[in-house]
Amino acid sequence: MSEVPQPDMQFNTLQQAAYQSAAPAARFFEQNEQQQAEQLEQIEPQAMLLLQAKAQEKAMLRQKALVKITNRIRRSLDFSEICQTATEEVRQLIEVDRVTIYQFNPDWSGNFLFESISEGWKPLVGALPAIEDTHFMETHGGRYANNETLAISDICTAEYSDWHVALLEEFQAKAYAIAPIFQGDRLWGLLSAFQNTAPRHWNVDEVDLLAQIGELLGIALQQAESVQQMQSQALELQKVVAELHLSQRELIQTEKMATLGQPIASVAHEINNSLSAIQTAATNVQDFLEAGLGELPHLHQYLSPQEQESFFQLVDRAIHTQGFMASIESRALRRKIATEIEPYNFEDARYIAELLIDMGVDEERIELLQPLLNSDRADWAIRLAYSLTRSFTNNQTILEAVERSSKMVSALKSYTKVEQNTEKHEKL
Repeated sequence: MSEVPQPDMQFNTLQQAAYQSAAPAARFFEQNEQQQAEQLEQIEPQAMLLLQAKAQEKAMLRQKALVKITNRIRRSLDFSEICQTATEEVRQLIEVDRVTIYQFNPDWSGNFLFESISEGWKPLVGALPAIEDTHFMETHGGRYANNETLAISDICTAEYSDWHVALLEEFQAKAYAIAPIFQGDRLWGLLSAFQNTAPRHWNVDEVDLLAQIGELLGIALQQAESVQQMQSQALELQKVVAELHLSQRELIQTEKMATLGQPIASVAHEINNSLSAIQTAATNVQDFLEAGLGELPHLHQYLSPQEQESFFQLVDRAIHTQGFMASIESRALRRKIATEIEPYNFEDARYIAELLIDMGVDEERIELLQPLLNSDRADWAIRLAYSLTRSFTNNQTILEAVERSSKMVSALKSYTKVEQNTEKHEKL
């Protein structure tokens, strides 16, 4: 008889058979996992490259939008046209439902002046009375007066008052981001992006874009104001010239041109000097604005937030600088400033010192510019600040020239009236 296998032997035999049959499956899964890991290693760099490509594409689109708006500012003197272009470009670029420009009134209520909206949403411009936001009215613009931005992902979780939520719902907004618009050092209004369909997470670069466009709109406001002043000055100058011609005719009628020849020649000479000053200053305004606005879109790209703050302090100082130094004093200060900035490796420290002095920087204020001077782009930034601020200086030159001309014509008219009265008295 054959030997009957014992139970333990049967179990071991079955276990061995099961192991042998499972081994190929285990090897298969192991190989499959290894292949997946290798594929993931290959995919990850590709995914990173794709993300980088998308980020670069977005950055290029943002830069194009900034350049387009800057070019619009350079080509157009129509602030309304500039604002409409800005709202449309921003809405398309960051893909939101609405972009608006809101202006504060003197009492800090406000109105929507411009907007770009996608289909299906009601307009806000012209559809609402003045918005009396008590927070803005009590704080004179709130956080935006400090040049801060704000991004809210969901109005329902923002812990707003019922009134505030109701106002935002009237705007049909679920999320929003806001950047201030300054006219000089005064808060003029707000540039806002609204997402109406659903809450939205705002990326840092989207909020930065709003801030950059807000600054460009501030420049456009300053430009529009300068143009308006120049137009007013041109009208005033036309009146001055007309009055001068009238005065000349009156003098001719008095038959005393022989005795008045010299005064008239002097007045004409002074008027011509004023006209030359106005023409030169107006040309300089255009040249400086074109040079400055062409570089302005690079400001956020080249300078850190701290460096930007130092840059705008320099611009503000330059705008409010009054008068000129004597030559000897200016030369001495230029040497001192040049010595102070020499460690920062400027290509031409004396020239940069000259620009800084023209913008009202002295030995004490040079300390405030340390963040900007430490920047790799310090030379570029100082030249840009000079280009932007010289337009204000030239505008002041125009004002002074018009004022001089007006005084000369007024004096000549007074003299003419005296002569006419004397002649009448002699006839009597």
